Amino acid sequence: MAPAAAGAIATVVAEVCDMDSSSTSYDGMVPRINVLWGQLKGVLTGSPDAETVSALDRAIETGARQLTTLGTRLAAVVLKGNAATVATIEQQLTLACTLATNLATIASEYHLVRAAPALCGCVTLPLECGHALMTRAAVSGSEISRDTAAILQNQARLLAFVMGPHLGHRALAAQLAAPEPLLAWLSAAASTTLALHGPLHGRGLLLEAQLCLASLVAIMMSDVLQPHYLALRRDSGLQHNLVQMLVPALHAAAVAMQLPPDRRPGESNWNTLDDLLIALLSEPLFHIFAEQLESSSGGGFGPFVQRVLQSTCQLFAAAPASCPVELTGSNFAALWQKLASLLATICCQMGESFQQQQQQRGTAVPDAQRQQAARSLLQALSRLPTALRVAAGALTNDVLQDWCIILGTMDQLSVQEPGLSTNHRSTAAGGVRGYHVIDSLADVPAWCSAGTALLRALPHSASLAVMSGCEQAQLSESATARQHHMAACVSSATPATADGTAAGGARHLLAMSVAQAEAVLAAVSLQPALADEHVAVGLLRAIRHGPPVLATISPLRQALEGLAKGLQRESSAAAASSLDEVAALLHREPQPGDGLALAQVAATRSCAYLRCANLAGEGGPAAGQGAGSQRCSKALGAAKLAEQERAG
Repeated sequence: MAPAAAGAIATVVAEVCDMDSSSTSYDGMVPRINVLWGQLKGVLTGSPDAETVSALDRAIETGARQLTTLGTRLAAVVLKGNAATVATIEQQLTLACTLATNLATIASEYHLVRAAPALCGCVTLPLECGHALMTRAAVSGSEISRDTAAILQNQARLLAFVMGPHLGHRALAAQLAAPEPLLAWLSAAASTTLALHGPLHGRGLLLEAQLCLASLVAIMMSDVLQPHYLALRRDSGLQHNLVQMLVPALHAAAVAMQLPPDRRPGESNWNTLDDLLIALLSEPLFHIFAEQLESSSGGGFGPFVQRVLQSTCQLFAAAPASCPVELTGSNFAALWQKLASLLATICCQMGESFQQQQQQRGTAVPDAQRQQAARSLLQALSRLPTALRVAAGALTNDVLQDWCIILGTMDQLSVQEPGLSTNHRSTAAGGVRGYHVIDSLADVPAWCSAGTALLRALPHSASLAVMSGCEQAQLSESATARQHHMAACVSSATPATADGTAAGGARHLLAMSVAQAEAVLAAVSLQPALADEHVAVGLLRAIRHGPPVLATISPLRQALEGLAKGLQRESSAAAASSLDEVAALLHREPQPGDGLALAQVAATRSCAYLRCANLAGEGGPAAGQGAGSQRCSKALGAAKLAEQERAG
């Protein structure tokens, strides 16, 4: 059996190498390569003896050296400019890359120690012949066809496998000692991919090629290829082209990963997606990606930002809750962290767009853009408990900070303070402008799901803070963002689900602000003590969106007095700004109607918890309406206080 299999290797390799000078056809060779693959798998999976394995090892080693020589020889033919032979060479190169990839897979899977390093030499096929073909096409202006995608995919697939950990880094480092050939091929491949626009973009073989190219960039981040990584950092043109190529691949992958595993196209799996995220977030490419986000954000969220946000959130929605077979445990945790990092990057840019719109134009981001962004983020927020649970397995100090940024952006999308929405709707007190974030009852389940997820994430967030040794302030900031997000959800949902008026949203935002103030006061007792700046942010936000009387309540006033002393010792601009606001609140005098305002808030909160008749269309708190015994005690108390104030 071994002599037959070894002979088959020699025969198929020889036929591929001699194809340009023989009558061998491409269509005839494809099934022969497939048959050889099956034959080798059959021999090696049948518990072969050492002699059989050694014979196949030597045969593949010899074949690998022939394929290595072929890459150099075909490149020389292409460079001579013989146009008549180009089509044949393209087919020959495709077959040679496929054959080399198959042999490399066999060598890796069955630990063929002689064949593995020899197969590293097969990089001459793409780096020399493939590069020569792409250069010739670019110089001559040849039309790029659908066949180009298949040719490029086979080259990229071979390089991604050979450059990975499968065949051993020493042989690879020796073969790719100089970074110039790989960088030249990568540049030509990126340009060719960008030229394959239109219906081919993000589909079929071209998508597989894009994902393989992403894997190559990810592999270049390893210590073995440090010279190549440094060369990439110096090539701004290549960086730009790679980002232009990888972003469409991200969009296509977001669609593909929503499908069941057996229906996803070729290379679409969580392992290749992880490589794509590594490449896009790598130092050489990240600043180009961030610049594109920034440049497309004029006048709101540009199409580029909106599309990247949508794709990233789709990936969050599709991400597995348990480790898939193609990933290790550590890679699985890292995948979730990279998704959070990418989303936080997008959210940072969106936050800057908010500020620029207000400062430069005095307007808000257009409602349609903001509403679509909020809906996209809901998909990611619903996966927060899973993300934090998985992160506990391989913690980084940035994971909580990323989610703080994401939650803060959701806050901005829901309630802006003080500012203008494009239709000037005001749904809250104190000049806060509310945004319409749901259209109908059909939108409410997604908001409820996200709100539930935020609550379920609290234990995971606390656990991560303890494990990582993060300052309590970081946990406090995250909790504050979640609290305010909940307030925004209630404020936004109430008009559509209850009485259909802005007043309903205002009542609930006031009530949730009081709840947030209570939560901040409770957090003040934590040890070690929270930073004064972080306590101030949470407390001032609650008071700003709540009834003004909050500032005069004894526990809150005591907290404000303590904050004033602490903030005076801080030197940051943020502390100074907070100190000014705290000082103004401490000088507030009690006003008529303060008691009624607090009673109304208490009634709203009680009614919301008990679902009494006052919030079911039978009257508002303290309105003197309702169904008698169906009204909760807080509502009855508010009604009594209202009567007293009217009488007095």
